Amino acid sequence: MALAALAAGAQARKIHEYRLHEPEDRGSPFAMTVGPDHTLYTLVPRHDGNWVLSEVQGWWLDHPDEHGILVEGFSSRDPVAAPGQMDLAVTPDGKFLVAVLSASMRVAADDPYPVDMIVEVTRLDHFEVMNTEHLRGLGIRGNLQAALDRTGHLLVSSSVPAADENGAQAPYVTWFRLTPPELKADLLCSYQAPTDAKNAQPIEDACSGPARTEGYASAAEILALFPQKSTPGSPSAPPPPPPSGVSVSSKDRFQAATVTIDGKPLTVVVLNGIDVQVYAMQ
Repeated sequence: MALAALAAGAQARKIHEYRLHEPEDRGSPFAMTVGPDHTLYTLVPRHDGNWVLSEVQGWWLDHPDEHGILVEGFSSRDPVAAPGQMDLAVTPDGKFLVAVLSASMRVAADDPYPVDMIVEVTRLDHFEVMNTEHLRGLGIRGNLQAALDRTGHLLVSSSVPAADENGAQAPYVTWFRLTPPELKADLLCSYQAPTDAKNAQPIEDACSGPARTEGYASAAEILALFPQKSTPGSPSAPPPPPPSGVSVSSKDRFQAATVTIDGKPLTVVVLNGIDVQVYAMQ
């Protein structure tokens, strides 16, 4: 679910700015992606649990076309202890937008499954929600991470705390496959994570077959899809710097992507989920 990398060393010149028709919550986390047809999608949290999913077509033009709908998210009433993954991704066929939200929940001390993950599928031709699932309700529990793969399947990694025969921490990991829009869960493989991070053999022994079925050369390629820094409660990676020539206040959250439109590279920078700024790279 990674955004396109910004051109290294390129200078940016702002050519356009557009604000979505939503109230700003400055500094709040949000999700963003750009579809194959260059449509911009953002997901902005709201305290009542009705998060705002927006699509903006022609964001580089004087009069973009914006639509917004409400989708399910975590609310201030939910026992959220720490936020986790918040991602948007468009399936390779361009038909569906998949939203992934996770959070560590306040649960009993003896509950080894504190994480809940919401997966939501939006049909893009009508821009309407087709399916929403809480993975705990599907029986998928543990520390959860998810990534949309190149075949259009959502792959979910579930890690459950455990110790090996020497008492070292070696969680049991299970990979599931969910297919949009139905989100029926299929078990791919399970393994006990090796205590030696360089020892990939247990993972390959258990999961290389399913990985090849998904079109990958090895299980390591699937493992690399998962956002290793997004486990709820884990330290966040420092944010990347803004593009050269773009000024972002320390009070603002931003995400950026670079696309080529009519042969010209354009960088879209979104602040706080609603302020869309367009830069020409020169």
